[in-house]
Amino acid sequence: MAPVNSNDSARLAQVERYRKSGALGGEKLVRFVNLTASIFGFENALISTHHEHLQICHVRAGKLGATLPRERTICRVPVESGETLVVHDLTKDERFKDIPEVVGNPSLRFYAGAPLIAPSGHCIGALCLLDTKPRQFSHKDTQLLTELACFAIEHMELVRVTEEAKYDPLTGLRNRPFLLAAIQASIDAGNASSVLLIDLDGFKEINDSLGHACGDEALTEVAERLGEFAGDCRVIARLGGDEFVIFLDGEADPIAASKVARAVVARLAEPFTVRGYVVHFGASVGVALRTVEAEAIQILGNADLAMYQAKQEGRNCYRHFTRDMRNVALERGNVVLEMQDAWEGGSFELYYQPIVRLSDGAWTGAEALLRWNYPYRGVLPPAMFLPILEKSHLAVDVGGWVIDEACRQVAIWRKRFAPDFKIAVNLFALQFNCQTLVDRVCGALARHGLPPAALQLELTERIILAEDPRILEQVRQLRAMGVGIAFDDFGTGFASLAALRHYPVSCIKIDRSFISGIGGSAADRTIVNSLIGLSRSLSLETVAEGIETSEQRAIMAEQEGLDAQGFLFAKPQPASLLEAVWSCQGDEFEAKLRA
Repeated sequence: MAPVNSNDSARLAQVERYRKSGALGGEKLVRFVNLTASIFGFENALISTHHEHLQICHVRAGKLGATLPRERTICRVPVESGETLVVHDLTKDERFKDIPEVVGNPSLRFYAGAPLIAPSGHCIGALCLLDTKPRQFSHKDTQLLTELACFAIEHMELVRVTEEAKYDPLTGLRNRPFLLAAIQASIDAGNASSVLLIDLDGFKEINDSLGHACGDEALTEVAERLGEFAGDCRVIARLGGDEFVIFLDGEADPIAASKVARAVVARLAEPFTVRGYVVHFGASVGVALRTVEAEAIQILGNADLAMYQAKQEGRNCYRHFTRDMRNVALERGNVVLEMQDAWEGGSFELYYQPIVRLSDGAWTGAEALLRWNYPYRGVLPPAMFLPILEKSHLAVDVGGWVIDEACRQVAIWRKRFAPDFKIAVNLFALQFNCQTLVDRVCGALARHGLPPAALQLELTERIILAEDPRILEQVRQLRAMGVGIAFDDFGTGFASLAALRHYPVSCIKIDRSFISGIGGSAADRTIVNSLIGLSRSLSLETVAEGIETSEQRAIMAEQEGLDAQGFLFAKPQPASLLEAVWSCQGDEFEAKLRA
């Protein structure tokens, strides 16, 4: 193969890759050079590479061959031409007869060199035979030396590829397979060890706001900073995404591990500049010390649980793994498996709680609420499973089913009882991730012959706090169709007012925490009145949640155009029970629903 015609920088980059991977040395390459010398009956054979200014001899048989200035070497000819060079007597060749190695010590006379051409086409060096006396070298010998050079570069390439496969290509840190192998080797050797799993806080915002190229540069900066914690018995690796690991082989001191974790958190919290932008993020670190673990994935999983705990407790901190974390995770896993069975077995069902117009007690709509009818235990409280469900793989499918089932039910009620009746459905954050929410909503409305205004989708503050432009775009599409958008539990968090600026909200639902104290707290009453005034000024519908007493109802009824929900009117119930009392009105209506 002729060498690639390009500037020398690309060729030098290939030389550096082979050097860094260790492919230019090693026992096998030594044996190969010795074998080459033996095949041709020479004492001296070597493999050299050409750098910017030097020729470096890496492996040799015999005493000849040294590091020399590149311009005065014989090997530069086969390297530059890409063809094997044979000179039987160097003193008779005008190109080489005056170079110091021929005129003086060691008085070279014979040279044969075959180029080492990498698969990229760049010639990195040569496989050479040397002697201090003239030698004959046949055409067959020349072909054989050329073939041997091909075998040599194939070996180097194999070493390079194998070694580079142990590194993360973006950051240059060790990768996940290498890390797992290192941890397992340590476990098999009976060594004490510690794992620090590092997850960046705020990295997603850098990717979203500045782009993935800047995100990659930020990850490279993180890798450089983590490199400051390197040591002889430490492995620093990138697991993938924005997760990194520091493995302390032979170290299982919780105090020492805490010191490293604390320093990592502090170092990664320092701001830095990427393409002119000052960026900063924190790090949540999980620390796990090896005790009885027999598999690498176990200790890594322990560190992951500890890291998750650090995120739950405020981020930008570290936590040590405890056995309680494993028990909680197992319980959570069991619940997910049981929910999978419940989903496949049809054990999920919808309960409905009416939304009542305070001025006359008429139903204007209902909120659909997911319930799990658990075998032998009955209907489970939502708090026992919804926090797990909303983060599980079932969230999208179950959430889609809730929308469709709620639309089916409200279509029946609109025909049977009230043509303008509305249904409200709570959304999971994961329903936005797969970009199918708008299509699911359109499909449900079309299937059940409903106008978009019959459906209201409720957003929690957690969804809004994500500040994800993909979520906002889908919400805008739904609102443009005519679907109602409600902000649930309004007033409880700092995202409330910001949401009214950015999200096309059509309704706010005042959180029950303000309603519960409205009879005895002037502050709560003032806040509620302010929220209602704000809603009216923005021409939004308003629903007061959690009305449980006649006093609360009377106070809220002082406000015009207000709807309400709460146990005073009805607890969430299956559709069939609500239908049985649909036509009831006034006190008799309320008494029957509360019974």
